[in-house]
Amino acid sequence: MKTEQLGLKRDLFIFVVVDFLALYLVAVASSSFSGDTLILAQSASNILTCIHQGIFLNCPGVWHFPLSQYIPSVFFSAIGFSEARILTALTYLNRAAFIASVALFYTAGKRWAGKPAGVLLATVLLSGYGLVYATSSFNEATAFFLIALFVYACLARWNWMLILSINLAAGITKEIAPPFLMAMGLLAVISNWNRNRMQEQIKFAFILLLGFAGSLVVNSAFNFFRYSSFQNVQLLAKAYTVPNISIWTDYFFMLLFSPNGGLLWAWPTWCILCFILMYQANRIYRKQKWRTSGRETLPIIGFLLLLLILHVGLAKWWSPFGWVSWGPRLTLPYLGGLLLLLCSSNRSILLAISQNLFRNRKYAIALGCVIGLLSLPHVLFLVAPDSVNNLSNQYSSLTPALGLSPLDLNPHGEGDVLARSWMFFYLVMREGAWLTGSIFVRAFSLLKEPAILLSALTYFLMFPLYLLNK
Repeated sequence: MKTEQLGLKRDLFIFVVVDFLALYLVAVASSSFSGDTLILAQSASNILTCIHQGIFLNCPGVWHFPLSQYIPSVFFSAIGFSEARILTALTYLNRAAFIASVALFYTAGKRWAGKPAGVLLATVLLSGYGLVYATSSFNEATAFFLIALFVYACLARWNWMLILSINLAAGITKEIAPPFLMAMGLLAVISNWNRNRMQEQIKFAFILLLGFAGSLVVNSAFNFFRYSSFQNVQLLAKAYTVPNISIWTDYFFMLLFSPNGGLLWAWPTWCILCFILMYQANRIYRKQKWRTSGRETLPIIGFLLLLLILHVGLAKWWSPFGWVSWGPRLTLPYLGGLLLLLCSSNRSILLAISQNLFRNRKYAIALGCVIGLLSLPHVLFLVAPDSVNNLSNQYSSLTPALGLSPLDLNPHGEGDVLARSWMFFYLVMREGAWLTGSIFVRAFSLLKEPAILLSALTYFLMFPLYLLNK
């Protein structure tokens, strides 16, 4: 028994050290001023100009970004930061939020199923594509933390004023966030349902409704300030929605399965853990012939429904991945809260998974190798973003049908040779994976895609071309 405990502590220690190294990488990696966030910094200056001139309706030059991005930007602009310094400050807010998310996941796992579960959840988070957005000027890392914190606060039954405050803060991170927060909060209430505390739970549901309404009012007021409309007319323009159900269906499957950025490929550890939790829960419930309470089954059903609604809704938009993105950027903020809901409602299964993984040294080593391989592209992006972008863009130009990120980069740009050699191995694997993924993504038009033939040829020609390029 003592030898087993020492082995468990040793393996946990190794994972903790690796996690800390990943966090250190996030802290020291260069900042990424992503996409159109430079316009955000310019819009912050326009907001100050409108306020000074007494314009509180239809303020010109204020773009579509959510309020949570404008609050720190306007503050930094007011104290004299340049646009470049504003964007840098936003990236450091995201770093802090990502590190706080890792601490939150560890705390949640430890509380629900012990230290091994805490280390497992933190490792899953560090292996995902959120690692890239920890150094980005987009607000996905901050939104991820606030939404996950809200779900944890609901599950832990924090003080109602604190929950309401977090709800309002999370509700302005994205304009579609309030209904999802309301739903996740109600699922948290159900997972902790107790008939003897009915009055307290009704009060909690009222707090959730208040947070939902408050977030809608704040977001609508800000839209009225910039557009003279309660809606974000810039994003809701008809030109930004897909024209037919065929493209809508394509985009839905792309968000989930596209090897160029679908959730399955961008964060496989998240998908694997969720699948194992639901599979094991299904086995238990089937043995019980589903004689279970709604407290046990509804959070799982709710998890699946919210995940489905999120992807169906985003697939209706012209750029479901988020225009400039590494993985499905727009879905990232909600994935942490959904995972916490699933883990909380299956604590005994989470305990069994984490204990079995870390008690068996072979399993722990295999887990470390698999997670390291799956997270390699995200780590390399932090170390050498230009090299990864150049190679990724060169590869992506071969597969135009899979919801790609329109990164305007030079595919023949010079890059770090070491990063290129590592990325070659990854790209060869992903090139082969594309053939498999394309069957799921566009099976009904498989023969009409010339990119498939080109991709197959590239798979066999890439290595000699790479050697010649060296």
